[in-house]
Amino acid sequence: MGDFNDIISNDEKWGGRTRPNWTFSDFKDFINKNELLDVGFEGLPWTWSNLWVGEDEIKQRLDRVLASVDWCEVFKDARVTHIEVEASDHNIILLETEPRIRKPKRRFHFDPRWLQYREVEGLIQEAWGKNQVGSRAVRISRKIKQCRMSLSAWSRTLKLNSRMEIKRIKEEIQAARTRNGSDNKETIRMLRKQLSDSYRQDELYWNQRARIKWLQNGDKNTAYFHAVVKGRRKRNKISRLEKEQGGWCATEEEIGEEIAHFYSQLFTSSKPSDFDEILNGIPKTIMEQMNLQLTRPVTEKEIRIAVFSMHPNKSPDPDGLSNLLNKAVSNKQISGVKIARQGPKVSHLFFADDSLIFCKANGDEAGRIKAILECYGKASGQQVNINKSAVFFSKSTGSREKEEVLQRLGGIQQVTQGKYLGLPLVVGRSKNSVFRFIKENLMTKIQNWKGKLLSNAGKEVLLKSVATALPSYAMSVFRLSKSLCKELSGLMARFWWENDQGDKRMHWKKWTDLAERKVNGGLGFRDLLCFNEALLAKQVW
Repeated sequence: MGDFNDIISNDEKWGGRTRPNWTFSDFKDFINKNELLDVGFEGLPWTWSNLWVGEDEIKQRLDRVLASVDWCEVFKDARVTHIEVEASDHNIILLETEPRIRKPKRRFHFDPRWLQYREVEGLIQEAWGKNQVGSRAVRISRKIKQCRMSLSAWSRTLKLNSRMEIKRIKEEIQAARTRNGSDNKETIRMLRKQLSDSYRQDELYWNQRARIKWLQNGDKNTAYFHAVVKGRRKRNKISRLEKEQGGWCATEEEIGEEIAHFYSQLFTSSKPSDFDEILNGIPKTIMEQMNLQLTRPVTEKEIRIAVFSMHPNKSPDPDGLSNLLNKAVSNKQISGVKIARQGPKVSHLFFADDSLIFCKANGDEAGRIKAILECYGKASGQQVNINKSAVFFSKSTGSREKEEVLQRLGGIQQVTQGKYLGLPLVVGRSKNSVFRFIKENLMTKIQNWKGKLLSNAGKEVLLKSVATALPSYAMSVFRLSKSLCKELSGLMARFWWENDQGDKRMHWKKWTDLAERKVNGGLGFRDLLCFNEALLAKQVW
């Protein structure tokens, strides 16, 4: 705890020149080699300032609290707060190992350990079969509530404390070993079977709470699940919230009121009224027979099919905006973009939560796009979020054209760096610096996993299902450099060979040998360079 005089990324720095990514390696290596975790913080993101004013001001997070996994397990509710002071260039770091936290009422979760009891099915059927009054939706809601109450009351009669059961069985095994008798061997065998079952029940419980989907059958090592649950609790906790008018909410009541106010404003209708122009852009293709089919009463079967066919994270195409853009293209008011001479012109691409609109870099077409967006906004009530919008120009666009387009669009800024759908928008000559975030993400994952929490079998599953999947999305679009692939493989190899204390050990086999198929003596890990080429070849196919 204190001033480390360094940072781990440019995200912990404000102002001044951007540091190259390789300059953070020493501090990151120090954290990883010592098996430390960043406890996090609340309050201002900076702990140091050069106390200058204006463009020359620089702020950084030089002070932090690092702790071991064992310390975090003992002080699981530890909290670090940055307190601003005027008399020094450093802020105060307040570490509270046992802060006062009001624990909320826990929600009901179906415990998978209940499935080992035969009576649970009959209990659910009995609770669901009770008559309820009200509409169909109200009756279903009350039936679910009745099942929850019955299961909760029944579960209190069970002894499902796996930890206490494991401790009891271990004590009985130890006592049986000290006794003499002909049936002692059979008693120990039965106790060991009970111990294995108890470990399995404990793993099921913590696996559900950790919400780990990649691990279906583990190695009865619940320490990893404990670490995941504690980490998720820290991420899900909102201790402070910035108010819209400025200032901070400190108490839970203030945070709740601020959240309720924000969403009440968000979901309040702006009462759109100007529908004429946007309705004229939608073609009339409904025949009389189709109209009769559309206006007939909706059946329960149709509702079920529609509800269960929708993806919860998807949304339909906004037809009004799409038709307005198509109409502008047909009237030659805006021009699309071609990726080949004989290819079609693309004027817009709509995704679930993003929209791409293409046009020539001139004021007329930019003004027309703004008019279309305003027209659609008046009719739908939706507005363009200026803070989440940006303009991307080609390399051949002059500075005068850029200024004209930005002026006509009114407030939307030009994008120079950044990401879209998780991938960099601009890729320069050095791919290593652009895709450095992949290595940083993998380092963060490995640091959080901590090799001592998993057996070798658990490490193998983790590396195959998570670590090699991290760069796969970028690899399907870009060809990563050989040096970056080698660095990623080196991180995975180091994680595989390190001992329980996180110390380096001898690498008895090269990573390329471990990447061989198991029938050939390897472990089936992926060769990232070959995997990258295979993903790119799949696009051609």
